[in-house]
Amino acid sequence: MRGWVVAALGLGEGDHVTISEIECADPACPGLETVVLVMRAGEKTRAVKIAGSLVTITQPMVAKSFTG
Repeated sequence: MRGWVVAALGLGEGDHVTISEIECADPACPGLETVVLVMRAGEKTRAVKIAGSLVTITQPMVAKSFTG
């Protein structure tokens, strides 16, 4: 999945991505969600939540999450 994020955003060597799967306790949440943190040099960290576990997320889902 990291490669999909890098490709979607055109990240370089100085940029970093972390990916975590968490269980959301809020009843409005889908249960499991994947949180992607993008840390680009000189910019604020960007957090994106994608509904679902790591094993169910697809490349189109990642691309849509970062491009709108």
